[in-house]
Amino acid sequence: MQIIRDWIINIFVVMIFITILDAIIPSSNFKKYIDVVTGLVVIIAILSPVINLIKGEDFIQKEVLSSTIGLKSEEIVNDNAYLKVQQDVFINQYKKNMEENIRQWISKKYNADVKRVSIDFNSDINDTEHFGYIKKVEVYIGSAEKSLADKIIKDISSFYNVDKANITIIG
Repeated sequence: MQIIRDWIINIFVVMIFITILDAIIPSSNFKKYIDVVTGLVVIIAILSPVINLIKGEDFIQKEVLSSTIGLKSEEIVNDNAYLKVQQDVFINQYKKNMEENIRQWISKKYNADVKRVSIDFNSDINDTEHFGYIKKVEVYIGSAEKSLADKIIKDISSFYNVDKANITIIG
């Protein structure tokens, strides 16, 4: 019964729309084309339930719905992959920046020839409290005396809160 009620309401809405369209559009050369299009709309409104019954319920709606659901799930997968790539890029850039900052800091403060700095840090973005915490530092210097290495280790340990045992000066 609901199907017939919806069908009749649909036809009335189309007829009201066509009546308003006829009243708004003045008589012109395009009037006959507009009448043809509105006639086709009325025919489609009248025949759509019959076509749905012949095809088996709401075939078109099911197809549209299933393709929309497929697109949504595909978008979610693509969004998650894009987010993962963004996080990886962020983490790599963060590491490079930290290593370069430490290298420049040691070079300027101690006038040392720092070849490279390598760090290991907490890269878990979901761990907001500890993200970026430096676990291990390796500093590669051209040549380093024992006293210079000890000073560098002490400064890195106090500034970055890294255990002295996890700081290595190679050179």
